[in-house]
Amino acid sequence: MILESFEIGSRNELPEQVEFYRTDANRHMASETRSALGQFMTPAPVASFMASLFYQPIGKSVCLLDPGAGVGSLTAAFVEKMNQTEDQPQKLSVTAYAIDPLLVNYLNSTLKACRQKCETAGIEFDYEIARESDFSRDQFE
Repeated sequence: MILESFEIGSRNELPEQVEFYRTDANRHMASETRSALGQFMTPAPVASFMASLFYQPIGKSVCLLDPGAGVGSLTAAFVEKMNQTEDQPQKLSVTAYAIDPLLVNYLNSTLKACRQKCETAGIEFDYEIARESDFSRDQFE
């Protein structure tokens, strides 16, 4: 699968890109698979609202855990929020869990776009994808 490449520059391109990934992933996933894995595929407006709930001020170094990352909607919304805040962090580290191999490709593309957006704003960005790993099982069994 080849994902469309986006040039990240304007304020709204990152959410639009991730929304494209979300709808494209939904087209390729069987509803039974989505149901069995508990995947909700958070729409951009919901992810943006959730990101708005993060406590301010954030601090200079931020670690974000996205335990059910999907295509990375929440992480992208958080990155968008950090790029719009007056007191931006100097560094943002993300650990994203993904259990569906199909979504890992989308998630990787989202996180690369997040890196590009952060670097443009002068924010150091690194990420790790815990592939095919179920956060709840890893942490509580």
